[in-house]
Amino acid sequence: MVKEKLKLVEVKESTHKKLKLYSQLVNIPMYLLADKAINEYIKNHPVKAEKANEFSEIMVKAE
Repeated sequence: MVKEKLKLVEVKESTHKKLKLYSQLVNIPMYLLADKAINEYIKNHPVKAEKANEFSEIMVKAE
């Protein structure tokens, strides 16, 4: 996995505390957990049909 310094993601303080604690317990860096969580969310919450083509084009360019 390539670790790039991109824009920050803002989360609620309570979410940050949970993520940080979980990260410490399982010994996985927070950025990896956040990356996995975001990818899992995208997989389980697909874009609506009218925006699907636009999303697909952007994703292809991003890779």
